[in-house]
Amino acid sequence: MVVRPTLRADGVREALAELKKLSPDLVKQLRKDLRAGVQPTVKAVVAAYPVAPPLSGMDNNGYLRWGRVRGSVSITPGRSRKYRQTSSLVSIKVTGSPDAGLRMVELAGSRSNGSTPQGQNMIAVLNRRRPMRGRGGRFAYDTFRKNRDQAVQVADEIIRRYAAVISRRLK
Repeated sequence: MVVRPTLRADGVREALAELKKLSPDLVKQLRKDLRAGVQPTVKAVVAAYPVAPPLSGMDNNGYLRWGRVRGSVSITPGRSRKYRQTSSLVSIKVTGSPDAGLRMVELAGSRSNGSTPQGQNMIAVLNRRRPMRGRGGRFAYDTFRKNRDQAVQVADEIIRRYAAVISRRLK
């Protein structure tokens, strides 16, 4: 059995709201430090994507063209209402420009073997060039799984450091 480091983020919104009452600047610095700490993982995930399109036909100007891949880090609770129900503290998002080709090569074959001959051929070619591990994905998810433990460990150290600062201030 493998034990993986995890961070539970239950009650984060409430804890940060209380912390903000004590020191708004401390919350800003915590978010900044968490982003900076997780940034190496984001860079590794983005670097896992090929610069050139993984399939011919994705180098044109169509809907599935291959573009620049970017990564971002968001800290929950953020300003977006979309993430208010989430229990994760730090989120990594990878987007492409445009996004359709990126999503297709990342997930092709994860839930089906292709419903048309063209889809089956595309999945077979992608599997030869970059096999999918499990059902997660080909590029970003695979690289994220390899770097996840380190990112969690860094975030845990940052949170513990800020918890010690807060404890000293409350005494």
